[in-house]
Amino acid sequence: MAAAGAVTGLQQAVWGVGNTFDAIKQTRHGMIWDADKREWVLYSLDDDLKETRYLLQQSSASKGEGGSRNRAVKDYKYYDLLELSPDATASQIKRAYYKAAKILQLMLRH
Repeated sequence: MAAAGAVTGLQQAVWGVGNTFDAIKQTRHGMIWDADKREWVLYSLDDDLKETRYLLQQSSASKGEGGSRNRAVKDYKYYDLLELSPDATASQIKRAYYKAAKILQLMLRH
């Protein structure tokens, strides 16, 4: 019985080493592991950004956040990304940032 356990343990170790080398190779080629599909898929940061923006727009549209640009700022890029107006409070900015980060993190996990 102990011999069978040792053989199984050795087999698992060999598979683990082989999969580690494959994981390094796939990661270098821009691939990520999709746990749902159980396969390597090509990761596109641009596609992730588009999907995140879409989800943020859907979320803020349902809550009615964002709006006017009363305060003068140098660049609206981050306010637009978070769907906030430049006169948003620090609390609103923090909340929108964490919400966007959470959505992105959930998307990267799946």
